[in-house]
Amino acid sequence: MRKLLFTFVFSAFFIALYGQQGVQYTSFMFNKLGFNPAYAGSNDCPCLSGIHRSQWIAFEGAPTSQTVNFHMPMFAKRVGMGLSLQHDQIGPTDSYWASLGYAYRIPFKKGNLSVGLQASMRSYSVDLTDARTIQGNDNAVMNGTANKVLPNFGAGLYWLSDKFYAGMSIPYIVGNDLGVLNQLSSNSDFGNEERHWYGMAGVKIDASKNLAIKPAAMFKYVQDAPADLDLHASLIFYETFGIGATYRLGGFDFSGGDSFDIIAHLNLGKFTIGGAYDVSLSEVREYSSGTFEVFLEYCMKNNDDKLTNPRFFF
Repeated sequence: MRKLLFTFVFSAFFIALYGQQGVQYTSFMFNKLGFNPAYAGSNDCPCLSGIHRSQWIAFEGAPTSQTVNFHMPMFAKRVGMGLSLQHDQIGPTDSYWASLGYAYRIPFKKGNLSVGLQASMRSYSVDLTDARTIQGNDNAVMNGTANKVLPNFGAGLYWLSDKFYAGMSIPYIVGNDLGVLNQLSSNSDFGNEERHWYGMAGVKIDASKNLAIKPAAMFKYVQDAPADLDLHASLIFYETFGIGATYRLGGFDFSGGDSFDIIAHLNLGKFTIGGAYDVSLSEVREYSSGTFEVFLEYCMKNNDDKLTNPRFFF
């Protein structure tokens, strides 16, 4: 069974070369900078956040991801700067990203439009030291480690008003070569970083004085892979506590969806803490106990600050 699971994850890695290569989060509304550089500075104060995701618990070689973001406004809040550090591991592959984002805010009567640019560096490695294959001496799976450092750049747009936001982005535009086996032997492999298109949107609906409904959506598209969509809605009580659910399609070749997710979060003034749990709907549920995330954010606002984008509007 262990060999079977490893083979599944290892095969999924190569399929992912033409699929979703970017880090995936259920709590995407708390990780906008990781997807869109135009979000930098939109909180109108310096903010530091972190998020951890363990996908497919108890599944050997399953993905784990972490992101740390920091962003702040500058120059009379017309410019935003952001730094995003990301890590993603799946099976024998390990990736680290460092991304620097710049956003310029253009004010309009009903909101602000931010135009963002991003420069990034990715350290990508494959460790086949402990690879176990069904067929012995499989030349397609060499023994050893290999690493590449890959520069890239991206761009994005982000619109923000009091009760609505929308954004689109391409965080990584250059299609870098991911082939590494030629570092271990005379064999070669192929695969490129594919351009990822992200679209996000959300709206705040005031149901009563102390209750708000906040639908949100995240759209993901990669060439030669099925488009994906996360649909989310939360109930926010007293601008303090929120609980909601997300349905992830897992591609538009509809087969029951990929997961159903629960997310909860608590606003403690300058701090926001929360977590999410995904229930798998695909066949992987037979081998996994689900997926969980935890996140924390600290915004360095003054007590009398009124943010253009309150933390609970996502």
